[in-house]
Amino acid sequence: STYQMGILLLFNEKSRQNYIGIREATQLTDDVLKGTLKTLLKVRILLCDPKLSSQNPTLTESHRFAVNPNFKSTRLKININIRPESEKTSEREGTMGGIDDDRRMQIQAAIVRIMKMRRELAHQSLLAEVLEQLRPRFNPKIPLIKKCIDMLIEKEYLERAPNRKDYYHYLA
Repeated sequence: STYQMGILLLFNEKSRQNYIGIREATQLTDDVLKGTLKTLLKVRILLCDPKLSSQNPTLTESHRFAVNPNFKSTRLKININIRPESEKTSEREGTMGGIDDDRRMQIQAAIVRIMKMRRELAHQSLLAEVLEQLRPRFNPKIPLIKKCIDMLIEKEYLERAPNRKDYYHYLA
C-alpha cells in the first residue's frame, strides 16, 4: 500500500527508525501506523526492537525498526497487504449489516409486487412466490420473509384476512 511504501522509503535515509520518527515523517494516525507496521513486521520485512511477543503485543513509542537484511522470499511477487484482524471484523460486520438491510428491502418489494398482482393470497403461496422471485439474487430465509410480512402489515401495505388467518389482503 502507499502507507507501507512511505514507511519503507524512510529507511533509504536512515537504516534505523524509531516509532516517533516514522509517525512524524509519515503523519499517519497511531492506529493506521501501528497496523501498517505490524503488517510489515508480520511479513518480516522489518525488524523491531524490542521484539513483539505474546507478553508485549502492542507497539509503543519506544520501539525501533530496521530493514531485515536477511529477508528472502521464494516468490517473485510478495503480498504484504494483510489487514489487521480487528479491521477485518469491523468491516465485515458493517458490510453484512448493509447487505441485510438491502435484502430486507428487496424482500419487502417482492412481497408488495406479488400482492399488488394477486390482491389476496395464502401465506404458503406468498412464501413460495417470494422465494421464486428472489432466488436468482439470493436465497432468503423463511423467518426473514415472515418478519418482512409483519413489517408490511405494520406499515399498512397488507392486512390479514378477517375470516381466514393464513390469508393476506393487499391494501395500498
